[in-house]
Amino acid sequence: VIRVAIIMNFLLSSQVLDVEFCNVKAFYRRAQAYIETGDYLLADVDIKKALVVDPQNRYLKGLILQKEITVRLKWMLLILILKK
Repeated sequence: VIRVAIIMNFLLSSQVLDVEFCNVKAFYRRAQAYIETGDYLLADVDIKKALVVDPQNRYLKGLILQKEITVRLKWMLLILILKK
């Protein structure tokens, strides 16, 4: 169920961006979907595009923090697994 929601979020956001290429909310939601699927580079691209439109957006800044924490936790988990 969660995967379906992520895919729908991605698809709907992409459709909005096809029409409104400066829609901050669509960039945010698609970046969220990228983070959920582990595609951090594409998440960065969408976050940066949204920040060009709205540089003071606190939700985008929070999403950057969420992405960084997610990446660090995954690396820490990998290191712990490899140490065993």
